Amino acid sequence: MDYPKLGDFEGKDFDYVIVGGGTSGCVLANKLVLAGFSVLVVERGPRGEVKDQDVPGNFLKMLDSELNWQYRTTPQVGLNNRVLDGHRGTGIGGGSRLNYMSWVRGPKADFDDWAKLVGDESWSWDNVLPHFKEMETLEEYVAEELREYVQYDRANHGYDGPINVGTGKEALPGASDFIKACMQAGIPLNTDHNSGNPIGVSVAQLNCPNAVRISSARAYLSEEFQKQHASQLSILCGAMCSRILFDANKAIGVEIFDVKNPDEKISVLARQEIILTAGTYGSPHVLLLSGVGERAQLEEFGIPVVADVPGVGQGLQDHAIFSCEYLQDSAIPSYNHFLQDPKMMQPAIDEYESKKTGPLVKYGGAASIACPILDRLFTRFPESTNKT
Repeated sequence: MDYPKLGDFEGKDFDYVIVGGGTSGCVLANKLVLAGFSVLVVERGPRGEVKDQDVPGNFLKMLDSELNWQYRTTPQVGLNNRVLDGHRGTGIGGGSRLNYMSWVRGPKADFDDWAKLVGDESWSWDNVLPHFKEMETLEEYVAEELREYVQYDRANHGYDGPINVGTGKEALPGASDFIKACMQAGIPLNTDHNSGNPIGVSVAQLNCPNAVRISSARAYLSEEFQKQHASQLSILCGAMCSRILFDANKAIGVEIFDVKNPDEKISVLARQEIILTAGTYGSPHVLLLSGVGERAQLEEFGIPVVADVPGVGQGLQDHAIFSCEYLQDSAIPSYNHFLQDPKMMQPAIDEYESKKTGPLVKYGGAASIACPILDRLFTRFPESTNKT
């Protein structure tokens, strides 16, 4: 299939220009096109398939592929100046082509607090739940050894959406033993962690229950959808937004350039809006380059100030992730056997391609624990440590 190039869009305009064709960009493009608007999606990464990207068992392999921005952090003072990986997806579908496929909603209490904080009830749990349900088709099949731990609250799930969700066809070795151990330790069983209350130990819900990763690209901007709506939908890959174009304080277009030839730039106008979905790092970056941010910082880099908004590019928060490693009897089957023995790979590939069963239908997490934040965990440390 021939894809459009940067020069094809010189001097053109659209109702909406979406900067970033990632997880949310794909959804927005779909909704706007179905509403009758013309849309241009500008995406830095690849448009087409990357080999084996939708095989759940290849989730670690994808971290070393062209689907990952492969950011690196600055030295972290609180971690003895370690430099950490900052995985972020690139390409149509963004992080949904790269992530660990866990399908996890926030707690009901968080959304209700959010609604109170911003004074807008549309963010409350009861008002966002219909949108959650609209996205998903819940696959209720559960592997036999895990069935006693799952009881879906059907009122909180959808059954006609583009994203298949469930616990998967097969259970990882040791999953039921892990859940039993948690329960013996006093952690309550949660039979549906997406019911609005995530607290407890649960069988994990994933967006690959039928042995295929369902990215936002697959769900919302499939090749079939693109062909059906070719007169309204344009997708430009291998391009980035260098800045938003303003008329006074109104965003009217974008300046975009070719990733492989940064000197090649064009301008595209939007009749309605510019939508920034370039990611946690990318969206504030584009705003700052466009003159929207803290005045002193913009002037330091010689960027003309369009709007003095000190919060742009500040206050980044991310959750910590770490692994707990244990010695295990080698006679007990585990996913590690598969990862450590190359001879097991080809039979696994053959089984996956012929039956959609075996080690490659599984992703690295089969159960999860959610706990409330305990303030006392932080009382032993000085305030300076808490902030680093």
